[in-house]
Amino acid sequence: DEEQIVALEQDTEDEGDLWESGDETEPGKNLNAIRNQLEVMKKEIDGEYQDLVREKEQLAQEKKSLKGRAELLKHNKKVRALNKRAEAYAKKGKLYATRVDEYNEQVRQENAKVKEKAETP
Repeated sequence: DEEQIVALEQDTEDEGDLWESGDETEPGKNLNAIRNQLEVMKKEIDGEYQDLVREKEQLAQEKKSLKGRAELLKHNKKVRALNKRAEAYAKKGKLYATRVDEYNEQVRQENAKVKEKAETP
């Protein structure tokens, strides 16, 4: 029984260490630190995506030349491993999107504070 290669999603180890809170007394500095962390996370996610795409293509090519049940079982094991990494990739992508939303909300709040201070005589 052949297995399907799922749509690419995401692989990761825990990214909690990337999301450190900065010094609350300097909001601009904190936002810059968060932005830098988000940029690092984005590069990692993009790299993982490229790796998953390459592996998916290799498995698709490999599938064309499979001979016998043993090769098929070995191939299916590789597909399951890819699918697990794809699931982890999806989770990491969702985490990244959540953190971007949180960052954007902090930027909006900071901008509102700056605007309020500028309008106060």
